[in-house]
Amino acid sequence: MQNLQEALAVLAVLAMLIIVPVAVFSYEKYNSFGKYPAGTQEFIRLTDISEIDNLDPEIKKLPEFQSLLKLKNSASLKQCEIAIAPPGPGLKVLTLTGMGWSGTWTTQPVMAHNYWRTTYKPYVLLVAHEGDEVLIRLKTADVYHYFTIPPSIIPGDKYVQIPPGYVTETSFKLEEDFDAGSYTFACHITCGKCHKVMNGTFLVLGANQTLEDYQDKFDPARPEELEGCHSLRHEIKK
Repeated sequence: MQNLQEALAVLAVLAMLIIVPVAVFSYEKYNSFGKYPAGTQEFIRLTDISEIDNLDPEIKKLPEFQSLLKLKNSASLKQCEIAIAPPGPGLKVLTLTGMGWSGTWTTQPVMAHNYWRTTYKPYVLLVAHEGDEVLIRLKTADVYHYFTIPPSIIPGDKYVQIPPGYVTETSFKLEEDFDAGSYTFACHITCGKCHKVMNGTFLVLGANQTLEDYQDKFDPARPEELEGCHSLRHEIKK
C-alpha cells in the first residue's frame, strides 16, 4: 500500500510538471496585449479620484480632467474607478476585468495576491467621445461573465461572453452622429450573490460637453445593496 501511495505521489508531481507549463503558456498566449494599429492609445486610468493631483500637468489641462478637478469632492466619484479615452485620432484601448465574488468591474490588473486583498471601488466610470474608436479587452478573475451594454453602442451584440483564462475583445466606433449620453454596462449572467451590483457607467461626451454636464448620472454607491457583497463592506458598516 505504501509503495502504491508513493507511486501515485510521483505521478501527481509529473502531471503537475506537464500541466502547469501548458496552462501558463495558454494563459500567456491569450492574455498578450496583442498588435494594434499605429497610434493606438490606452485609456488614462484613475483608481481613485484623488490620484488626479499626481497626473502630468499636460494631462490635467485636458477638458475632462479640468472637470474632474472641479468635481474632485463628489461623493459619487469617490466611489468610482475612472478611465478616460485620450483625445485625438487612433484606437483607444481599455482592459476591464470582472469579479463575481464582489460584483465588481475593475480597470486594475487582478492576480492571485490582490484578488482578495485589494479594496476595489464599487463602480467604474468610462469616458469616451463622439468619434472615438474604442476597443475593450474583457477578462474575468473567477467565473464566466457576460458583458452587456446597450446595442446602440455594440450593434447586434446583446452580450459578450468572457470565459476564464481568455481575453475577449470587443470594439466599436462612436460615430460623429452618435447620441451622446450616459449608458449602463453590466454582467448579463448570474455570476454570484453580488451579481445585481455588477454594473458601471459608460459616458459618451458630445462636442463641447464636459463631465459636469453629467454629474447627476454617476452611480453612487448604495450601502444597502453593497453590504455583504463588496470589498468595501468593512467601510460601509462604519
